[in-house]
Amino acid sequence: INCGSNENVTIGSQVYLADNLASKYLSSPDNILEATTSNSIPQTDEFGLYKNARIFTKSSKYTFKISQKGRVWIRLYLSPFVFNTYNPSSAKFLVSIPNHVLLNDFKSDSVAKREFLVNITSDSLVITLSPSENSFAFLNALEVVSAPDFLITDDAQGVSPAVKFEGL
Repeated sequence: INCGSNENVTIGSQVYLADNLASKYLSSPDNILEATTSNSIPQTDEFGLYKNARIFTKSSKYTFKISQKGRVWIRLYLSPFVFNTYNPSSAKFLVSIPNHVLLNDFKSDSVAKREFLVNITSDSLVITLSPSENSFAFLNALEVVSAPDFLITDDAQGVSPAVKFEGL
């Protein structure tokens, strides 16, 4: 999802849906702000995902149906920029899924991409963004992708030094 944007963004072969096309996934008790910046953004392959953001002043949830239970990659794209009276570099918030905290008291003053591999055993995945008291949350883009089981092994070998590691 290309949060805060009215346009899809294509990065490589992946299409990130515009916010209005992905609104069925989002529930919030608040009127959520869509922010755009014209400031320079670090030129990375994914820079198009950092030009917009969604600002949450109250706890909000993204809910995705899970058609095949198992491992899922969650990628959060976060880049603070000033929008109106909101300065995301001073934002502090929590991102969680049921029974797990992904980011606790998250603060950032630079571009960040956070990736999580989680095992989903229910029919849905709920990602909750909860602002700390007197703060807000923001999100530039969100990616949820099924991860095939063959990516995860019970045993892995370290490269240097060569040691056995249980449970990647």
